[in-house]
Amino acid sequence: MFILAGKYKGKKLLADEKKTKPTQGKTKEAICSILSNQIQEAKVLDLFCGSGAVGFELLSKGAEELVGIDQDIRMAIKNASTLKASNSRFYKNDAERSIKKLASNNEKFDIIFIDPPYAYPPKEDLLLAISNFDILSPGGVILFETNKDTILNNEIGVLTLQKEYKYGYSKLSLYKK
Repeated sequence: MFILAGKYKGKKLLADEKKTKPTQGKTKEAICSILSNQIQEAKVLDLFCGSGAVGFELLSKGAEELVGIDQDIRMAIKNASTLKASNSRFYKNDAERSIKKLASNNEKFDIIFIDPPYAYPPKEDLLLAISNFDILSPGGVILFETNKDTILNNEIGVLTLQKEYKYGYSKLSLYKK
């Protein structure tokens, strides 16, 4: 796994593929293309960050800060160290609890990327928590990666589905307030 573009282009990332489902290069390119107008100076939240690959790709392309959440953050921390990405921080925690904690610290994010394991059942609960705890900045976006067959509601709390993109077995759903 490598960073595809930007200041970290070509840098190798570590990943424990037995424990994580790394986002494929084609999908990472699509994510950067979809978010291209919003990456510069964005504060990014990467839920289920795994190795941090997507978040580091966004940092490489100009995002200002990365916050990653996962049950196992060892690879993400190692990758941050390798990249010398001092503008990243990682928390070992449950996604929904983290949303509540981030809200209690008055944190807001311009980009929220969510990539839970495909078998993760309460997918819409994550979106509802983001809506209820108001951690999305005005004008911010949520990009939710799921299996291509997953159906999410068009409206969840104050969030509205803007567009869906399919790439192989994956689907990216773009939500805004």
